[in-house]
Amino acid sequence: MGDLFLTAPRFFGNAELRDVLNGRGTLKRGSRGEAVKLIQQAFIDLGEAMSAGADGIFGLQTHDAVVRFQMSNGLTADGIIGRNTMSVLDATIAAHDNNNPPPQPPQTVLKNVRFWINAFVPGPQLSAYAFPAPGPSSGKSYFKEAGIISGAFLGDNRNYSSDPNAPARMHMLVDLINLDTPAAAMVIPNDIKCAEYVEIDAATGAVIATKPASTARCRFFDLQVGPGTGSVITLRFEGAVNNPLQAGSLDIDMNGTIRIDRTALNITVEAKVEPWPAFEAWVSGNGGPAKFVALGAPTQPGDQAGQANREFTVTTGLL
Repeated sequence: MGDLFLTAPRFFGNAELRDVLNGRGTLKRGSRGEAVKLIQQAFIDLGEAMSAGADGIFGLQTHDAVVRFQMSNGLTADGIIGRNTMSVLDATIAAHDNNNPPPQPPQTVLKNVRFWINAFVPGPQLSAYAFPAPGPSSGKSYFKEAGIISGAFLGDNRNYSSDPNAPARMHMLVDLINLDTPAAAMVIPNDIKCAEYVEIDAATGAVIATKPASTARCRFFDLQVGPGTGSVITLRFEGAVNNPLQAGSLDIDMNGTIRIDRTALNITVEAKVEPWPAFEAWVSGNGGPAKFVALGAPTQPGDQAGQANREFTVTTGLL
């Protein structure tokens, strides 16, 4: 005849308790270990007050708890867990656990989303059209602007970065909050900025002129909460900036839609950007770490003529 098997999931995998059930051992005063812990926790869950808790040491408290259990179930009240006591305890705790399933982990709820997108002039490590600046501008890099006239202008001198404070020609960041209550969903466009343009003498690095670019054409708009439970929330964005130091300079454009699915816990970004300069988009959910959405590698100055025409659609998880 084969072994009997324990039916309570919490007991099932313990070899020592299986041996007790099959008459190959007992647990009694002086016993120690994981099997004793499991027995003690079972008695605690059945209502026994054990001040020492499930410490794995079969002492007087455990002995007395076993005696009370044996007496209430018509077993020999010797304080020893043998085959019969183990069988009844196994059935009792299996029924208890079935009627008292462990609490389920709380459902993950999306409460807020931060999204940001940057257009930036990279450093020489990312573009052959960025050059180390000399003289007083040493440590920075410059690019030659294309347009009606040309000049040398300091760029953002960096690679791709998830830092929301990384320098950029155009930076648009938005927080969408109260997403766990769709009717109260709100947009906080709390960080829209454009760079200060700096013209330098390419030969000496001396600064010729500086002027901040305008954010007047950058915005988030048209927040839409989907029908019914509002599972999908959408928001549109558009941005344009040009060099305020160069008459007739070409616009850097970007536009698109972000679509947040509260049920799937993801975001889809549909956007159009320019071939120049570099672009990047990032997102974070519930204040978590930044997650990469998409990037646009730079081509060369002048390629941004006309409307944004480099398209991407990316879906990424938020949590």
